[in-house]
Amino acid sequence: MSAAESAHLPIDPLAALADPEAPLATVLRAVREAEAQHADLPVVRFGLSASVVTDLLATMLQRRSLLAATRADVTQGALGAHLENLDAFAAAGVRHACVVLSLDAVMPAFEERAATAGEPLMAAVEQRVRQELALIAERAPAFATLHLGLFHRLTPQVCTATSEAADRAVARLNAVVVEAASAPGVQTLDVAAALAAVGIDRAVDNRVRFRFGAPYSARACDEIARRVVGATRAGGTYLRKALVLDCDGTLWGGIVGEDGPEGIRLDPNQYPGSTFWSVQHQLVALQQQGVLLCLASKNNPEDVAEVFANHPAMVLRPEHLILSEVGWHEKGESIERIAATLGIGLDSVVFVDDSPYELEAVRARLPDVTLVRVPAEAWAWPSAFGAVAELFTTGRSQDADADKTSQYRALAAAKSAEAGAGDRATFLATLELRVRLGVDVAEQVERISELTQKSNQFNLTTRRYGVGEIAHAMADPNRRVVSLSVSDRFADHGLTGVIVLRLDAPVCTVEAFLLSCRVLGRDVEMAPWQVVCALARDAGCSTIRATFRPTRKNAQVAPFWPAVGLVPIGDEADGTTFEADLSTTALCPPPHHLEALCDH
Repeated sequence: MSAAESAHLPIDPLAALADPEAPLATVLRAVREAEAQHADLPVVRFGLSASVVTDLLATMLQRRSLLAATRADVTQGALGAHLENLDAFAAAGVRHACVVLSLDAVMPAFEERAATAGEPLMAAVEQRVRQELALIAERAPAFATLHLGLFHRLTPQVCTATSEAADRAVARLNAVVVEAASAPGVQTLDVAAALAAVGIDRAVDNRVRFRFGAPYSARACDEIARRVVGATRAGGTYLRKALVLDCDGTLWGGIVGEDGPEGIRLDPNQYPGSTFWSVQHQLVALQQQGVLLCLASKNNPEDVAEVFANHPAMVLRPEHLILSEVGWHEKGESIERIAATLGIGLDSVVFVDDSPYELEAVRARLPDVTLVRVPAEAWAWPSAFGAVAELFTTGRSQDADADKTSQYRALAAAKSAEAGAGDRATFLATLELRVRLGVDVAEQVERISELTQKSNQFNLTTRRYGVGEIAHAMADPNRRVVSLSVSDRFADHGLTGVIVLRLDAPVCTVEAFLLSCRVLGRDVEMAPWQVVCALARDAGCSTIRATFRPTRKNAQVAPFWPAVGLVPIGDEADGTTFEADLSTTALCPPPHHLEALCDH
């Protein structure tokens, strides 16, 4: 059959996009057809500025976005004109900007000349790069994320003086990139790692590199796009929080119910135990980054508890786990209980198991859960686990994530105490709840941005803010960013709420209000409004205005604005607007069972 004939055969677009071996022509066709068939998917706007031709990268951003259940609207800038491109992207409403740098754009034949260029020339190149990157970083507040590509070689690294000099020169320039990426809202994009994952011989096409200035192959562009879409969580459309793990065949080799706790394979010096031991180290690293680790295992609870508590080779310990559902009930049922106890959606859960039967049973019952199968061969598991870690990618680690396990464990303890209190009022009265309000606290910028990306259930507008956008809002004299930090007798829950205000007298507009699911059900949402009213009046505002924009997940907050004291004034295409006259209306005071403090 000819290529022309095969081009007219029907295809499943999403299946074709998921096929790593799909020819480029098939991918191009599948992108067109998938976007036409799934026009209702949320649109994520990317801006692509590059020093080399990257038409294929734009296509692959569309491909990877479709596989993440979004549609990418990609705006490509002029070749090498990064500052002008970023300004144009911002004006056009682009949310996620990518800047791909090229060594040859900095100095032609950079890799070949690095050994003989001399220090004065290299110092001048470094200074020029530093100046341009500083100007690029200044534009970060206009975007939710600004991905700044690290410099990377396009030729194989070999043991010659010329190649080693090129490596040193690239490292020198990348230190400047990392320096620029320390600015709020900027993330580095490791293009070299993407090329290495593909293999440099397959990633770089010298034929089109030298003839047309387009060095990256379709495979390389696809890998770069996969990393960008993952780092942005498909433009903030999803967030995974909990990793639920099977035990036998996942955390150790063998079956603890048959082999006994002492007979499972977990010896770090002997295969296959060494592979599971390695994976457990990766799991602890994820837990320390804020991922919630849970168990859902069909086993005798006593056997599993014995392994975790006393097996000498166990890296994971009880303190690393937040919930354990070990017994003989269905794993789908266990996962449902875990999500309900943590107060998170099922689409925030990843479940890992070695049994295709168990995975299919969970898929049939809970289609929103992300499923991962452990490889059949144990030696493949440590490498395959990298794909699991990528599911929780945030682009930049957050220090505030480190204590998530203890915070959610406190949440579970509070739920248990509430169940034993008899009634809600009695429970709240004994909770010793305290809400501390901060206004434009610069040290909280990254955590506030992260919370706007994560919160879905109690979120009145579901507006997402990048780190740079929050920093910009704090610096704007006509805006305020109010944070809510919550503690009770069980734990300090940290920063768990955000209000963003726009103060355009005579109207104070609530751009965003959201709370973490960890503090729902305690009336925390009623605590900040007298402070908000004071901020509005101080800015000369006499009216407060807010909007509720419904989503699939935030139906519970539909009655919120009337409960605060605002009245509806009209419906818009995407929601309902509410208002209150600050001269005649007193918004609700903090509930009596909590103490509200303001640091402003």
